[in-house]
Amino acid sequence: MNVIFALSEGIGNVFQALPVVTSLEQTKGWEFSYLICQPNYAIGGDVLNRSTYQIDDIKPGFFDGFDAVITTGRAWNLLEQAHLTKGAKLLNDPKKQLIKNKQDWTKSEVDWRLDIVRDQGVSEKNLCWNYQLNYSHSIDRQYDVVLADGYNRSTKQAVHWAHKSYPRWEEVVALLQDAIPELSICSIGSPNEYVSGTVNETGLSLQDSLGLIRKSRVLLANDTGVFHAAALLDTPSVIVVTFTKPDKICDRRFHKRALLLYNDVQCRKGCYEKRIYRKCKNNYICKDLLPKQIVEGVITTFKKEHFYGNIVVRKI
Repeated sequence: MNVIFALSEGIGNVFQALPVVTSLEQTKGWEFSYLICQPNYAIGGDVLNRSTYQIDDIKPGFFDGFDAVITTGRAWNLLEQAHLTKGAKLLNDPKKQLIKNKQDWTKSEVDWRLDIVRDQGVSEKNLCWNYQLNYSHSIDRQYDVVLADGYNRSTKQAVHWAHKSYPRWEEVVALLQDAIPELSICSIGSPNEYVSGTVNETGLSLQDSLGLIRKSRVLLANDTGVFHAAALLDTPSVIVVTFTKPDKICDRRFHKRALLLYNDVQCRKGCYEKRIYRKCKNNYICKDLLPKQIVEGVITTFKKEHFYGNIVVRKI
């Protein structure tokens, strides 16, 4: 059966939904293509390893070429708004893939997306928590640490998510280089996400950035889509979590090599549920994670992953 998977939201949301395809391909033998329904987060077939379409490129009757459709709730809403759903033979209920009451959130986003698979009768033991994400194999540069300063862009949408940013990356880099002078660190992302003191690898294509992550020893980032990409690429990661609920973004069946660092503040739950965003009354205490703590997290990961070798760590 030829199935198309309609996806939307951020790059991280797309990455988290990819185990759905792996599970259904392996248990049902279905063939998949993708439809990305938000152009701002266009991910090409070069990364997803499948035929990939963008919503701006399709015309009425597009779904007549597929035997069936699975979709996230937001993607289906966008398709309905664009009057593009004619001929779509839905296999899942899009309403189940919409968050109605954030207070009722009980599992990770990856697990939630896999409900699409469960609803197709696939048992828990046959769920697949992985996906063969493609990356640039031509990248010949390798770094000990790849740093992704997410949510530091100047676009209107990124400003809306600025509460997820971490403001002290330059201090983290300086401390890391003091602790391990021979450490190589680069920045990835958009050009204005470059962090001073690192090698500038910003402005690359998504596929090239993924290649750098795949070849690195550790991904260091705040809550951003590359966190989920690192899980799919089997790259260890150290993730600074500010506003987001940790149990929402992290699932140990998926993020097997991740270390999450966060300030365990009581207001996080209510802030997330009410979607307060930039109207914080507590001066963003969720961001009060010391650079020293992040450096210690990176060193802990290096030890755990046996990346030390002859590296000498100075006292932090």
